[in-house]
Amino acid sequence: MGAEEARAETVGRVVQACRALIAGDAGVILTARLLSSLGHRLGEEDDPAFVTFRGIDSETDHLPAGQERQHWAPDALAREDQEIERVEAWYREAAIAAAHELLNRLAHT
Repeated sequence: MGAEEARAETVGRVVQACRALIAGDAGVILTARLLSSLGHRLGEEDDPAFVTFRGIDSETDHLPAGQERQHWAPDALAREDQEIERVEAWYREAAIAAAHELLNRLAHT
């Protein structure tokens, strides 16, 4: 795969993640983790929208999300799920605004 194809695939993943977040089909924490990584892969980690996701990722990296949850004890997950719910609600508006920014810029490239 060439550089242009790799970039197009990464942009496609960004667009897909943003749409899923906006539609309510993906959580803020997992989306932030993904978009933080993809922004770095695109070399756009200093873009304000990607910075938003990198900040959310940094502030929530201690919380179990996605596949890592299978390694946590049920009682610990129950405690952390309360924090996850609070954090998801706290960051949702900023995350959705950043997702819209990325879609406006990247969806047509």
